[in-house]
Amino acid sequence: MKIIYNCYGGSHSSVLSGYVHCGLIEKHKVPKAKTLLSLAFYDSQKAGDHGVLQFIGTDYRGNLVYSVGLESEPEFSQKCVKNIAAVMGVNSDEYIFVNTMPAVNWHMRIGGFLSRALGLKAVGRPLVIFGTQRAFFNIVNLVEQNIKELEEGKQK
Repeated sequence: MKIIYNCYGGSHSSVLSGYVHCGLIEKHKVPKAKTLLSLAFYDSQKAGDHGVLQFIGTDYRGNLVYSVGLESEPEFSQKCVKNIAAVMGVNSDEYIFVNTMPAVNWHMRIGGFLSRALGLKAVGRPLVIFGTQRAFFNIVNLVEQNIKELEEGKQK
């Protein structure tokens, strides 16, 4: 199975969710700024990278985990991918999308916009890191709920 965590830009919540899912970051302790900045893809995506799957790792069940930025229309993007996959004969049981935006706070939104869209890293990056740290346990809960649903066979 391929698990695809998605957010607006594919730089923050979806990336961190993928790392948490794969067990590559401790989920009982808020990560330091240095740890977040060491994650591949964290606060590094550009607009041209939106829609491009970023491989994060493999979870304990052998599922491949990705992150992606789907901008402001994740449902539309997912629908397109699902329809293309169906035409190509890819079974919908082979992948799932998980929207991480419910775990995102305003610090992350504004900081991400300043850092990624406007290129103002000196202002945006500290704000998005602060927001990510504040949202960390919400992200962990979202991932744990997803894993639980996967194990129970409830994911669509």
